[in-house]
Amino acid sequence: MTNTPILEFLANYQRDVLNTDSDIMKHWKDTMKVFQDAGEDMSEVIVSDTWKENNEEVLKIIESYKAVLNGLRTDNADFDNPFGYSTIINKVNKKIGNQDAGEAAEIDKEFADLILQDVVNIQNRLSLAGDLSDINRGQILKQ
Repeated sequence: MTNTPILEFLANYQRDVLNTDSDIMKHWKDTMKVFQDAGEDMSEVIVSDTWKENNEEVLKIIESYKAVLNGLRTDNADFDNPFGYSTIINKVNKKIGNQDAGEAAEIDKEFADLILQDVVNIQNRLSLAGDLSDINRGQILKQ
């Protein structure tokens, strides 16, 4: 999971589309280091307050990316379904003869599902690090 190209897609999306300062690649490396430092003892997973703030921003970026990805899907595209938005736009432009509109990007179901699977795995690991840290901080405070 550490070398997935989806991380690069997310970083490019964050930089080029959202134009934010978050550094997803650095945040991911920091997160993996937290897990590596803990070894097999998950009670050692503790993140900093700065990490938590960065994580909130990165998780928002991931949710936004998932929404865009769903809009590019070609499956289940109809006027009542936001999935397949690009397909609908392309059909409408073709139907009305709008020659000036460029064709919107589309992704087939299988490819979209593969990307989404990696994105969700990244999202889950980031959430897990934060959740474990919260649990572990609570345990430390109880002692």
